[in-house]
Amino acid sequence: MKYELVDHQEAKKVLLFCSKPLHCVLELIQAIQLGDFPYTIAAIFSNHTDIEPYAINQKIPFEYCPFKHESRQEHEKDIF
Repeated sequence: MKYELVDHQEAKKVLLFCSKPLHCVLELIQAIQLGDFPYTIAAIFSNHTDIEPYAINQKIPFEYCPFKHESRQEHEKDIF
């Protein structure tokens, strides 16, 4: 039998990747800030700049990653 003890009080750092529609990522940011999820947002990555003002307002680092590659795989490789 295997088991693992995890401290759920310790917030995990996450990166948020978002595209053009903002409603989902804004709702997720709000839920995290309200404590509904035990995460800390390390940064937001997006291929659009629409979310940047919200990130700046919330003091969350923002990284603009425009899609400039031939394929999605190349784009993801560049980000990671």
